Amino acid sequence: MIHELNNYIEPVNNKFSGSQFTSKYFLGGELMPVSEIGKANCALIGISETRNALEGEYLCNTDKIREQLYKLSSNGLPKRIIDLGNLISGKTINDTYSAISFITQTLIEKNIIPVFFGGTSDVSYPIIKALSDNKDIVNTTIIDSSIDIGSNNELHSHSYIRKTKELYPNTHFSILGYQSYFVTESDIDFSDISAFDLIRLGQIRSSFNSIEPILRDTDFCAIDLNAIRSADCSAINYPGPNGLYADEICRISYLSGMSDNIFVFHIAEYNGDKDTHNQTAMLSAQIVWYFLFGMNQRENDYPTRSIDTYNKLYVKIEKPDIEILFYKNEQNNRYWMELPLTNKKMVISCSESDYRSICNQNFPDRIWKKIQHNF
Repeated sequence: MIHELNNYIEPVNNKFSGSQFTSKYFLGGELMPVSEIGKANCALIGISETRNALEGEYLCNTDKIREQLYKLSSNGLPKRIIDLGNLISGKTINDTYSAISFITQTLIEKNIIPVFFGGTSDVSYPIIKALSDNKDIVNTTIIDSSIDIGSNNELHSHSYIRKTKELYPNTHFSILGYQSYFVTESDIDFSDISAFDLIRLGQIRSSFNSIEPILRDTDFCAIDLNAIRSADCSAINYPGPNGLYADEICRISYLSGMSDNIFVFHIAEYNGDKDTHNQTAMLSAQIVWYFLFGMNQRENDYPTRSIDTYNKLYVKIEKPDIEILFYKNEQNNRYWMELPLTNKKMVISCSESDYRSICNQNFPDRIWKKIQHNF
């Protein structure tokens, strides 16, 4: 089945072979041959599909990102990375979606993490479709300046969240870095009803560590480059003066890579036509690099390691009269908690701050929302 990927992907252009950046010490020179895909744990794939962009189709040119990525150091990165090449866009947008779902499904079945770069945000839809076939809950984290819910059932780059949630209700969305002036009241209402986790840009700035538990539980992380301020990332369709800084988005990517839950990573909304100085391609490459670096820093925590191997901490809650079980890894000071549900066992990541708040009889909004939604 894995050999069928050749039907959907065009190999890397020959212009990359023989350059100084395909030599030792650079990422481009440390990639495994595609023929050894069975040994890989991560696969790079470019996507140029933009037909469902709300603003109209545009040119991605993902090879600009690839060129910058190949120039980066291989020091500290996993040694089992392959570059499969660029996705061949289908005759119709649905053909492309089917191809992305097939590629995602095929790779994760072989324990290979697909790292997609390019394409529009609606590419998340077929990725989630593939994950939904294998997981009871698909924890999806979107980094974006807006919440792409839309107002109708059309599927495009600004409405894919609504469509995905309707077709795959087992998807749980966390939206990080949104800016309030881009979000409507109906967006908030839909998010509340669906129990999304919403973290504003200002909240990330004031307490960056608060998003670590969300990223630790993430199955699929998608970064919309429009979440980054235009001074750092200009080759996008909706440049703005505010947004995440370049170093902040790289930190988010690093934490995503560190997650023992992550299955798929995607960078969306790169517009190669606007990238005259390759600054955005360079930042996109660095975002991918930090994800790979994070992969190599994993600590084999839960769920790779049994939750029962951690220290157990019990907290008595007065109202309601319940007892909550926390787990702590004493080696890295990470916490998890078992939600007090009657019909199933659900363990989620949390922070030391969350633990101490609950010890003081105060439930953080994110955790209280999960309890209410799952009762």
